[in-house]
Amino acid sequence: MAFMCMPSHTSKAVTLVELLATLAVMAILTIVATPSLASLIQRTRVRSQTDALLATFALARSEAVMRGIPIIVCPGRHGTACDRTASWHEGWFAALDPHRNARRLGTTIWVEQGTGNPSVRGLGTRPYSRFYPDGTSRGHNLTIVFCTVGKPDSAQAVVLATSGRARQQGKHTTHAQACAQTPFAGS
Repeated sequence: MAFMCMPSHTSKAVTLVELLATLAVMAILTIVATPSLASLIQRTRVRSQTDALLATFALARSEAVMRGIPIIVCPGRHGTACDRTASWHEGWFAALDPHRNARRLGTTIWVEQGTGNPSVRGLGTRPYSRFYPDGTSRGHNLTIVFCTVGKPDSAQAVVLATSGRARQQGKHTTHAQACAQTPFAGS
């Protein structure tokens, strides 16, 4: 006599209680992770601006040496003349400066758009920087600080030495308070 096995009918569905418990855990994890994610996004925006400015300074310096003509890097979006009222967070450009006056500029060789995010600010200690054919940036050091509005501890600086060498300086504190609180034109 052979025993016949009846197929078991086990349910493969999820109960309402299990579904609600899973949704509750996911909601709690989302609530916990959201502030960390927002902070990460802001830090990334600030770091992106500092990296882009470092790349622009490197390009301007090499172009000045290669072409034998001064290259100027100014804040602003238009790329035709340096605007002393523009802020670095709005964007910047590099252009030939054959007359060395920051007003009648030659060909624009690079334009960098700002973040488009009003919460990221940039504050510079000079209105522009000029690279000479010998690779130097004469005058005094230029410090440009990017930060998140209201968060001075987010400040990251780009420091341009008179030798023409640019470097990134994290956790910059000297200008951090001013960067995080200063109102800017167009804001």
